[in-house]
Amino acid sequence: MDYNMDTTLQKTSSGSTVLGVLGNIRLIIVLVAIIGIFTIVNPSYFSVNSFYSILMSITVIGLSCIGQTFCLLTGGFDLSVGATVLMSGVTAAYLIRNFGVSVWAAFIIILIEGIVIGMINGLIVTKGKINPLITTLAMYYILNGLVFFLTEGTFVNVREQSFRFLGTYRLFGFKFVQMPIIVLVMLFVVCFIVLKYTRYGRYIYIVGGNRVAARFSGINVDFIGTSVYVVSGFMSALGGFIYASRVGAAQPTVGGDFALISIAAVILGGISLSGGRGSILGSFIGILIIQSLNTGLLGLGLASHYQDIATGVVLIMAVFIDVFRKK
Repeated sequence: MDYNMDTTLQKTSSGSTVLGVLGNIRLIIVLVAIIGIFTIVNPSYFSVNSFYSILMSITVIGLSCIGQTFCLLTGGFDLSVGATVLMSGVTAAYLIRNFGVSVWAAFIIILIEGIVIGMINGLIVTKGKINPLITTLAMYYILNGLVFFLTEGTFVNVREQSFRFLGTYRLFGFKFVQMPIIVLVMLFVVCFIVLKYTRYGRYIYIVGGNRVAARFSGINVDFIGTSVYVVSGFMSALGGFIYASRVGAAQPTVGGDFALISIAAVILGGISLSGGRGSILGSFIGILIIQSLNTGLLGLGLASHYQDIATGVVLIMAVFIDVFRKK
């Protein structure tokens, strides 16, 4: 059984790899075209500072995109990523400021918190058989309510200098090797390897491709289905800590639109809404495209609601592209 399954996986994987490479090339062409167009309209767009700003602005939502990729590959999605980002930042700042918890102890606590949030989501979806839309939307509201209960809508400032390390430290003093960028790139690489070269990664694709066949093949479908939400919770919690570390405070209004933006980015990057297809590399390019577009609009002096319109248009386009791929 395992031999036949692995053989089928290898055949499917080779075909998917070719399609994935072609898809990523098209995405890169789109990204280059966006950069080129905005550079023509606004020459200052093509600059080191602009590219640095784009990279730094995707460090938090990029981590949520990693978790969203894992969820979508199994045919689910996580609408609670933004609230998890928010909750983890607030929890860390609250523990440090109000209870004197050390920075690194708070860091471990919020990672565990993210894992628990993801596990609850996953167990409700897999064991409770509740639709992931309802489950993760409910979790979003619960976490948002807890955040405003803890903060009363105000910033939670942290004075400890060590709290800023993960968000501001620059390796060798270079801006492009700042800790958030290093963490994001490293985790994308690690997750790319996990999804492409490990049995766990192959099982995620199988579950997303055909849940019934995966169950008959001996795969613990419920475990895989729960684990992807754990990954999503972990990544979003890490992102929340990094964001709070960057600004030196937890903001109770950050992350509200992360769910839709991350879904738009990963679908644009080639992840199928029905699961089982796509590459995490495409997700990375997808979020770069969205942020490059937003940065370009901002550089033209357009108000933030134009960015919202652009994100909505990208989301619709991403869904159309997903439907086109299936045909």
